[in-house]
Amino acid sequence: MSVRSGIRFYTPEIVVEVGISAVNAIRAELEKIAVTNPPRPDVTRLLDELELHVADLDLSGPTFTLDDPQFALLLRATDHLRNLGRQSDVLEYFRDTLSRTGDVQPISYRLRSITGGPPFGFMSYSGSYDVGDRLVDARHSEYRIVDLGPGDPPELVVDAWRPAE
Repeated sequence: MSVRSGIRFYTPEIVVEVGISAVNAIRAELEKIAVTNPPRPDVTRLLDELELHVADLDLSGPTFTLDDPQFALLLRATDHLRNLGRQSDVLEYFRDTLSRTGDVQPISYRLRSITGGPPFGFMSYSGSYDVGDRLVDARHSEYRIVDLGPGDPPELVVDAWRPAE
């Protein structure tokens, strides 16, 4: 691939060119999401699709039109990258475009560590979380959701993230 390789993503508003280094960062985050418990075949399918759509970036090149599940997964991955502090200008623009065109409403949660301590707030900008999901907060902490609790906002019981064994 050339220096200008990557993927041209079609969103409802615009075509966004994402260079290969940003695509690789997204892939790495998706691979972490894919190994949650239970395994995520939807993420594995998206990883395969991303591989097929890498091409030279030029105006006549193909675009990757995302279906709704792929759209949600890419928003989650780019949100995690932002929260980890690994965001580039391209990734930030792509994430902002996805969040703006995806009609996703922020969801407020209260996180409680399985090891104890006071609960703390978390705002998801990439949809709802469920048991087994990987979550990355703005403090760069990585968690696995181990239980759902009651409350308003809803409570997520979290443990340190480790790949499923």
